[in-house]
Amino acid sequence: MSEQHLESVPGPTPGRIWQIVIAVLAVATVVISGVVLGRVLLSQDWTLAVTVVGLGALLLALLLDPVAGLLLCVVLAPFGQFIHLTLQFGRGIPALDVTRLTALFLFVRLVIQALGQTHPGVGDSQRRLPALTWVDLAMFLFAGAIFLSIPASSLGLVDGAQTVVSFIALPLLFYYFARTWSRTPKTLLATVGALALVGALMGIITAREQITGIATFSPVAYDLIYEGRIRKVLSLFRSPATMASTLAVMVPLLLYGVQRASTWGKRLLVGVALVCVLTGVFLAYVRGGWLAALLGIAVVVLLSPRMRRALIPLIPLILIAALLLSGISLVNPETVESRLTSEQPITYRLRALEIALAMVRQSPLLGIGFDNFGTQATGQYGWDPHPGIRVTMPSTHNSFVYVLVSGGLLAFVPYLAIFAGLARRGYAFWRLPTHSDRQVTNHELVAVLWATLAAYLGAIAAFDVFNAQYTNLVFFVIVGTLLGNLEQANGEIVG
Repeated sequence: MSEQHLESVPGPTPGRIWQIVIAVLAVATVVISGVVLGRVLLSQDWTLAVTVVGLGALLLALLLDPVAGLLLCVVLAPFGQFIHLTLQFGRGIPALDVTRLTALFLFVRLVIQALGQTHPGVGDSQRRLPALTWVDLAMFLFAGAIFLSIPASSLGLVDGAQTVVSFIALPLLFYYFARTWSRTPKTLLATVGALALVGALMGIITAREQITGIATFSPVAYDLIYEGRIRKVLSLFRSPATMASTLAVMVPLLLYGVQRASTWGKRLLVGVALVCVLTGVFLAYVRGGWLAALLGIAVVVLLSPRMRRALIPLIPLILIAALLLSGISLVNPETVESRLTSEQPITYRLRALEIALAMVRQSPLLGIGFDNFGTQATGQYGWDPHPGIRVTMPSTHNSFVYVLVSGGLLAFVPYLAIFAGLARRGYAFWRLPTHSDRQVTNHELVAVLWATLAAYLGAIAAFDVFNAQYTNLVFFVIVGTLLGNLEQANGEIVG
């Protein structure tokens, strides 16, 4: 064969190289997992086998399809620490759980893909990364400002940095992951299915604990009853506010799933999941969760005629659920009225706001340090709203106030800009014409985006969402997926 002919033979494309790398890594993962599993099953550390197999399966899903891995992480994340899907490395080293493994792998893949765009021949350049927007810049500035507040944090540099990375930086990264890879109607419906599954499970767990008093995967060994008859739902997150807010944020997308289901069977399944989610929101007995769910439903109903019509078949299911709950005395008008008219939470928040504003006057630009409100409120202002409970520190019960106190205006302004940017980005797509041959209109997706945003804002106005990684993760995966679909369908626009 001549030298000239050899030079004309094309080399492997970047996409082909990435496929080969995935295949090799997938085979290696299966082989190594099998060897380790065989050894560990014969030892006393059998839980390590579950950890290796579970995290190995997640890694394999991430290798084969980033969206599949991302959604598997969303489904497993609330339960991971309870079903041995966390790999411990010893004291002082962050554990490797499903969220961190997913973030680490997808970030590396993102870097390789970015290199493929700027340096042909490196990585996978078959799909361009979505263009950076003002929302991305606001997220970057917010995360940076929060990192600047860590040195003054009572948590210390190491614990403070780990907390910020896990509870703030990772959910923001998940937004960009979803926006990068979950950009088609198929992946959007897959997201609906994943959230329907995990939301239904969480709703059932909430109902079970409220009805029987038996917590599922509770991080604590005790139970609490307040206002005489209401159980504080401690399953999974040790916080009814986290449970209620997470479920409420899912509601608009599940409403969209009911409307978009291709068959009556699928519509029934998503509808049942939605009823389970709404039941969980109600039985958590958190007013912020009730407000968030109502805001999400109201925005969808007002802006989307198609989803209004899709709600009609759900009315019998909701009535049946209400009758069943009434039959076991869980929907008691007196209980609901007592929650709605309770003044103690309002008094608490007003006092927290008063102290927070005094702290802001101390350091308006940089704040007093990440997560310092509780220690400062107790030590400097002598506020002890939980007498006798040493492990419970006062909190702002408002995420906006939390950011303003922790990071000052330097963090507060970009934090507000994130949500303003998301709303404005939706408006830019709302104004675009929709092609007549498309089954899904811009207005439907933007209505779900705005409804999800309204639900999340309603929820975080009533509690400190930075203690709830999963709530943040779910929200940013949903809005990232919605914006990814809008960009793919309409072509990326400046927003």
